[in-house]
Amino acid sequence: MNQLFKLSSSWFPIWLISLLMLVMVFVYLPIFKGAKQNMSDVPLIIVNEDKGKIGDAILLNLIEKQNGNSFKWKVDENREDAFNDIRNNKAYGALIIPSDYSKNLGEVHDTLLSGLTNGQPADLEVLLNEGIGQTATMIASNTLQTVALSTSKEISSQFKEELLQKGMSLAPENASLLDNPVKIVSTNVLGLPVNLNKGMTPFVMALISSITGMLGANMIHGYLLRSNGTLT
Repeated sequence: MNQLFKLSSSWFPIWLISLLMLVMVFVYLPIFKGAKQNMSDVPLIIVNEDKGKIGDAILLNLIEKQNGNSFKWKVDENREDAFNDIRNNKAYGALIIPSDYSKNLGEVHDTLLSGLTNGQPADLEVLLNEGIGQTATMIASNTLQTVALSTSKEISSQFKEELLQKGMSLAPENASLLDNPVKIVSTNVLGLPVNLNKGMTPFVMALISSITGMLGANMIHGYLLRSNGTLT
C-alpha cells in the first residue's frame, strides 16, 4: 500500500483536480464578494399610466428614495414599451402604474369610509425578466415589490389617520383592505418554464460526479496494478 502512495502517475490526477478546485474558488470568490458593487448595474423601469395624481406621488417617492445609487431607473411611456424592453433584455423588471390606479384607490377610500364590505384593492403590476438568472430576477422582484409595498403602507397609514380623525369605526370585513389597499400583480414577461433557473444543483451534481469518477478510477487503477503484481 505504501508503494501505491509513491506511484506519482496514479496521484497526478488527484493533485490536478485539487489545483483546479482551488482555481475555481479563487475565480468565484471575487464575484460573491463584489455582489453589492454590481448593484448599480441593475436596470429597472417604471411606467406611470395613471390618469390621476397618485401615480405621480409614487414617481416622486421613487426619485427621493431610489435616486440611482443602487439601480438604474428608466421611465417608459407605457406598458407595451416596458414589455418590449424586458423581452429585449434591456431591463430586469418594471413597475406599472395602471391608468385607473387613482380611481381604484378612490373607490377603496369610499368603501372604507362608507362601511361597505365589497371593496377591492387597487392593482400595481410588476413585470419580471425571468430569463436573466435566478439571482438577478430575485433582486429585481424584491426591489419592485418593496417600492409597491411601501406605497401600500403609506396609503394605508393615511386612511387609518383619516378614520381616526373622523372617529369612524371600521367594519371587520374591511380590516384586510385597510392594511393592504394596494395589491401587487406579478407577471413573467418571457413565459419561461417555472422550474428554469432554479439554482446550481445540476452544476454541483455534475462537478461532484466528475470528481468522484476521477478518484474512483484512480483507486481502481491502483488496485488493479497491485493485483497484477506490479505493486507488491
